[in-house]
Amino acid sequence: MATPPPIPDRPAKAPLAIPARAHVFLIFMLQFIVVMVAFGVTVPALHSLGVPTAVLVVGSVVFLVGVHFVIALLGRLIPVRCGQCRARTRYYGFGWWPFTYHYVCRHCGHAMKYEIVGG
Repeated sequence: MATPPPIPDRPAKAPLAIPARAHVFLIFMLQFIVVMVAFGVTVPALHSLGVPTAVLVVGSVVFLVGVHFVIALLGRLIPVRCGQCRARTRYYGFGWWPFTYHYVCRHCGHAMKYEIVGG
């Protein structure tokens, strides 16, 4: 039975990887801009055109879930650097709250969780 190759103790610094806090900032700002445009511009415009409120509510929920799913998939494409060993980490997406971001490093097992909280 072949043994898997050993994982190096200290992996090299990930090339072109951004810190986790910068990644959280990018994802949060993307969420914020999309939600502001959707609920600040699009929904009021559709309501003024006579679209029923029930259709807007259902459409808004489906849109919000879909946008968070797409943003989570896009967030996995951006390389993120581990805060402990400087290798690439894995972005696991949002937690139960859409402003909670989870990362786990494959090399050292370090788990990071960032949460955006209000004032």
